[in-house]
Amino acid sequence: MSYKGIPKKEDFQPLFASDWNLVVDALDELYQNKLSLEEGLTLGTGDFYVHELTVGDDLDVYGQIFSEGKKVLRDTDPIYIAGFIQRGYQDIQYIKDQLAGIKSTLIEVYYLDQTIEGKLEDIYKTIYEIEKTAKSIEQKTEEIRLYASPRALESLVLDVGTTPKPIKTTSTRVKKIKLYVTQDTTYVVYIGDQTSQDFPVEPGEKEEIEIDDASKVYLLSENISYVRILLEKV
Repeated sequence: MSYKGIPKKEDFQPLFASDWNLVVDALDELYQNKLSLEEGLTLGTGDFYVHELTVGDDLDVYGQIFSEGKKVLRDTDPIYIAGFIQRGYQDIQYIKDQLAGIKSTLIEVYYLDQTIEGKLEDIYKTIYEIEKTAKSIEQKTEEIRLYASPRALESLVLDVGTTPKPIKTTSTRVKKIKLYVTQDTTYVVYIGDQTSQDFPVEPGEKEEIEIDDASKVYLLSENISYVRILLEKV
């Protein structure tokens, strides 16, 4: 193992990226040391200790070279990259497969989002229809409440003669009309509409009429009679 921590490799043994990066770092340091050595030698700024100096035009090193106990990479030392090329192809293919899976997932999410959006639109429409129905029910309920509980009461005494006479001369919305022919009246009172009045009410008797408009009810008597009337208004 080198001083950088690079393990020794056998023939066709894979060289991983981490190993190669350590080699590059070592070469950078070697280059920097070379620059520092040249600067020290040329400018006289270096402080060197030479144990033994060998001078020659060419130097062929056939054995291993070590510096501070660590093996030095020589120019002629082979670097086997064939061992990790196939692994690199496999890694690239793996990355492609992962990207394809991510793309497929994104497409599924997109269509799921479109489906959810359509469902939400249906839900909004349903909520709108429910709100409309609720308002309609509320209005109907209010009408029923008003009809069931009279908004106001109106009482009056009507003198009835031989000419048909409406309870109210103008349209008056009502829920119910209560009639009472007073006992001091000696004549029968007849109830009906504008064209005919044939239903008799004897003196001292009461009668209730459920109708929507008090002006539709007409009264007739054989002579002057007094009728007490209670209107339950809507």
